[in-house]
This record gives sequence, C-alpha cells and structure tokens, in this order.
Amino acid sequence: MEIRKTKPEELEVLLKMYEHARTFMATHGNASQWENTYPSPQLILDDITEGNSYVCTEQDQIIATFYGVVHRITSTGNVKGAASFCLNWALEQCGNIRIDTHRDNIVMQHLLDKNGFKYCGIV
Repeated sequence: MEIRKTKPEELEVLLKMYEHARTFMATHGNASQWENTYPSPQLILDDITEGNSYVCTEQDQIIATFYGVVHRITSTGNVKGAASFCLNWALEQCGNIRIDTHRDNIVMQHLLDKNGFKYCGIV
C-alpha cells in the first residue's frame, strides 16, 4: 500500500467511497454522524485543492482516503487493513496525532484501540 495526495480528477471515486461509508455507518449503529450530505463534493474538492486530502492505493487502485489530520477517513471496504495503514502512515509523519470520532462510531473506536490509541475523554 502507498499513500499520496488526492488528485482533483479522483473526486468521483471519493464521493462513492463516502457514500459507502455512510451506508456502512448507518448499518452499524451510527446513522447520524455524516447523514446523507456530508462531506459535500465542494468540501472534498477544497481539501484536495488545499493539499489536505490523501488516498491510500494498492495496485494503482484507491482503497482508502482521509483528510490531513485523519478526519473523514473511509475505505472501499475491499482491502483489509487499509484504515490501519493510513493511521500508521499519519503517525509516522507527525509522531503524535489526535483523532476524534462520533460517540456512536463503535467501529472507529475499535480501530483506534486496535492501533494503540488511548481514549482521552469527551470533547
């Protein structure tokens, strides 16, 4: 797997991934975090333009994406370990990162615990 900055022409791929993520979250007890319109195409395009959007690729296929502060992370769900790979890459870049998530996002909380992140409280 590799991490690189997102290209503007990849917007449609990311939109489909976020749609998949909203469906996944809704079926796993977290229907209200991103609802039906978040993140908007314009917000994602702004992230790309500002250089804050990253994709994780495997065999030249985008398998995950995240914002530069590990915000709005999602994957295609096709490759096991993509989200963990992204988190570890981000940690290697910065040495120390903070991640917050919705209280109903049990899947993300498990991912963070599995990757050694420590719960620090409610923001």
